[in-house]
Amino acid sequence: MILRRASTIVLSLLLMTILAGCDFYEMSRQKRDALAQANTGDIEIAVVWPQQLEAGLFMEGVQLAAEEINTTGVYAKRSITLRIFDETSAEQSKRVAQKIAANPKIVAAIGHYGSSRSLPAAVTYEYNGILYMSPVATSPSLTRFGFNYLFRNIPTDAEISAAVLTYCQKQNWKNAAIVYVRGNYGQSFTEIMQEEAYLHDINIATLKSYAENQEDFRAMIVEMRRYQYDFVFIADVVPRAAHFIRQYRAMGGTEPFIGGDGLDSNLLWTIAGKAANETVVATTFDAADNHPNVKGFVERFTARYPDKQPDFLAAQGYDALMVIANAMRHSQSSVPIEVASALRFSPPWEGVLGTYAMQLDGSIAGKKIAFKKLSDGVFYLQQDSEE
Repeated sequence: MILRRASTIVLSLLLMTILAGCDFYEMSRQKRDALAQANTGDIEIAVVWPQQLEAGLFMEGVQLAAEEINTTGVYAKRSITLRIFDETSAEQSKRVAQKIAANPKIVAAIGHYGSSRSLPAAVTYEYNGILYMSPVATSPSLTRFGFNYLFRNIPTDAEISAAVLTYCQKQNWKNAAIVYVRGNYGQSFTEIMQEEAYLHDINIATLKSYAENQEDFRAMIVEMRRYQYDFVFIADVVPRAAHFIRQYRAMGGTEPFIGGDGLDSNLLWTIAGKAANETVVATTFDAADNHPNVKGFVERFTARYPDKQPDFLAAQGYDALMVIANAMRHSQSSVPIEVASALRFSPPWEGVLGTYAMQLDGSIAGKKIAFKKLSDGVFYLQQDSEE
């Protein structure tokens, strides 16, 4: 609960600061809207993402979506131009958001790597009138302020936590060890897991955390193994989580691992190897799904990128741009507030990751959460997730 109050305080202070410059932001919104209302030229959309291996195939998914959209145009023969921004740190993320806001031709933004970077960016985009779609920010705090321009196409930590604990119940796992990174993602996830565990009749035997820059986990693992537990829930992302799993197995730990979307990456196997076998991951995407939308996406992705298999982030990026383009077609507009209205009030849209029905706060409703188990480098869908 402390983290959620802290997030609320930080955002409240940001909002107070921004309110002092209301006239400037009103001019920014008006200039952006006026350019968009002209309905001429390409539609410029910013994509913010770390350009490094561990950031997954998000950019490939977005670029594939843009290429497919531009074969016919969004509407009125207008195409999408992606403005790509590298994001290497939280501080740089803020500067990038400000740079995007300073360009009145950019009507929408997709990306930012995680909740801790998405929250401040959302404030900047809101007050400059830029539509913002977050593909990976799972913190419930993101949509707590009733922003008009903010959306996400991923379930929240609360939804994922409830699904994870239900899965654990089905395995008859009664006692948990929870390990988390001391960052927004790990702490938010862990707080909710602690609240939900009692409702699912699961006892938390031990709770351990580590710093974002930590590389040696062996002393902490020794302390953990003094307790009795059936499984380890890890609230972190790869590559760091993969290094923890590898060290845990090297220290003799045999309990199964389970995690959220932060573990849904092919890098889990690349880094941890056989130590990651039997790790269970909560996800919104399974490349082996026989649904026509998924099969078609996988085929088109591998045709475009022959040496790569689409991951969870590729699907999130692809759908993030596609759902925006669909709203623009529906509204026949690229004016951000009109596209935002179409996202909230248009009929549900079917994407790679299922049906998109946006709630008034910008979250998605009823998104299915599945579970995959890693075995020798391949994720296999678990039947328990379909019951």
